[in-house]
Amino acid sequence: MKIELGAPKKNKRRNQSDPVYSTQRGLFVGAAIGLYMGLFFRPSREPDLGFVVGLIVFATLATFAVRYARGSISRAAIPQELLRSFAFYFFALLALEGRHYVLIAAGPIVLAIFTTALGALTGFVWVNFGGSVRNIGEVQRDDQGR
Repeated sequence: MKIELGAPKKNKRRNQSDPVYSTQRGLFVGAAIGLYMGLFFRPSREPDLGFVVGLIVFATLATFAVRYARGSISRAAIPQELLRSFAFYFFALLALEGRHYVLIAAGPIVLAIFTTALGALTGFVWVNFGGSVRNIGEVQRDDQGR
């Protein structure tokens, strides 16, 4: 019979629902994806901001049309939803197009740093704001008010 003296052993696994753990995981995964996108980026065309602006407007209108057709947007919320969708696509697509300019201006090492930072920022926003631009600034609560 073996007798152990001292305090009982603690489980060293982190609680995955812990907000700090979730934030760290979001930052790490986002940074890893960003680093990958920076290290293996090879431009296949010349940078074109006009094309990107067209894509942003098209994506905003398409997203709005689908959500409005489903009835998930009230008429009073139309301007706010258009602005939120536009902001999301503006950030995402401009960041992707920005890789061209960073690569031309500063080289591949700075490009990897740029995309890693953007990836970490994206992971942080995704984890802390529910994975949706719609939830920015809103506090999510469960049925019991927690």
